[in-house]
Amino acid sequence: MSIPTQPTETTIMTKAYRLYGKSPTSNDVTNARDSAMAMVKSDMMDEGREWSFMRKVSVRACTINKNSIQAPTDFSKLISAVVCDGTRYSTAQTGSTTSITLDATDSSTSAEIVGKDIAIKSGTGANQVRQIIAYDASTKIATVETWTAPDNTSTYLIIDEKQDLYLKDIWTYDELKQTYLENKPHYIFHQADDAEGDFLFDYTPDKEYVVLLRYYADLRKEDTDTGTNVRYARILRLVEQLFIQGAFVYLLQDDSRTAAETSKYASMLQRAAGQYLKMTMEVGLAEDIY
Repeated sequence: MSIPTQPTETTIMTKAYRLYGKSPTSNDVTNARDSAMAMVKSDMMDEGREWSFMRKVSVRACTINKNSIQAPTDFSKLISAVVCDGTRYSTAQTGSTTSITLDATDSSTSAEIVGKDIAIKSGTGANQVRQIIAYDASTKIATVETWTAPDNTSTYLIIDEKQDLYLKDIWTYDELKQTYLENKPHYIFHQADDAEGDFLFDYTPDKEYVVLLRYYADLRKEDTDTGTNVRYARILRLVEQLFIQGAFVYLLQDDSRTAAETSKYASMLQRAAGQYLKMTMEVGLAEDIY
């Protein structure tokens, strides 16, 4: 039995037009895709921000004497934050989609670093973190799972220790009177703006730590190229029928079928939420959420 064809936004729009009873032109598909897909994604995000398939991880490098880092551009909601430290910090010689070649002077042995995480702090491939699964001390090549290949502009940190950061409400940040003091951060505060904001710390970092952010991303900001974005391709497979029905409702407008098909769409949206949306009950405001 062959594997079903990977759905795309174009095939989804074409199927929606068939439900509508029309053979679409390429312009029809493009115009509807730009609006209908956005509508469904917006409806999904209105339903909730904790979609299981939108969990992501990103690294943000701290700067000495600066007590903030920028949130990911697709940030929606924080899951956890960890400040990471290590003694092996340098610039890579080169890399590939499954490896990184450490600094030529690095004296690490396989026993010392295999199993540890390596974070790309800056340069090509910045904001990624992967576990080292093998290391050849003679070639300095560390093997990792698939990532965007680093190169000789990439700075890295091999993580030796991690410490949880505790999320606190932004309005309590002003209660801190000595945020200029240098130390390892303990608390993190999210300050939102149009660019998804910054995270502030209770202390100004005294070293070049990295912060490991696990978060829920905003579906409306996901890269839609299924050829390169495996995550988005998987999302389309998981909720293809929801996208088709939502696009169909968009096409109907004032059609006599609108009410019935809109009700069906709402029901499908609720079913998808029940399957893929993490349901939480917030009771009051905790001082330390994570």
